[in-house]
Amino acid sequence: MTNLVNIPKKLLALVVSMMEAKCAGMPEGEHGYLLEYVSERDLYVGAFNKAAAEQAAKLGFVVVTNDEDGTPALRLERRDEFLTSFAGGVLEARRGNDAYYASYASHEFAFAAGYEHALNVHKSKIPYDVETGIYCHGFPLREDDEEVFKQS
Repeated sequence: MTNLVNIPKKLLALVVSMMEAKCAGMPEGEHGYLLEYVSERDLYVGAFNKAAAEQAAKLGFVVVTNDEDGTPALRLERRDEFLTSFAGGVLEARRGNDAYYASYASHEFAFAAGYEHALNVHKSKIPYDVETGIYCHGFPLREDDEEVFKQS
């Protein structure tokens, strides 16, 4: 298996918390979310590791900023490409394919993060689905279904 990007644990955790962020239209669940995506401002607000956020900013895919009230917030650069590539990484890992496909993604880092997270989910059996109310961008809404959760 090809490992194209070595993603530090705290940086991957930051990306995952963004992909798990509560967003408009999301079914209500009892899962507590670290971040919320506010589409009107295109920001992720909530609790996040500042050092990991600065590392993401240095890599160029996150801008560390503040919300209207001065609360620290994150803006995901090239968000559509990032979300698409993250979901592509999840899909390829779930299919058992190699990470080689990352070279075809519009955002290689996002693909690698999705791929690595999907492998971790498989090992730890994180219950992403409608019944648990725990969602992550790119993962199926139900284990036996192909429909995936898409962050809006």
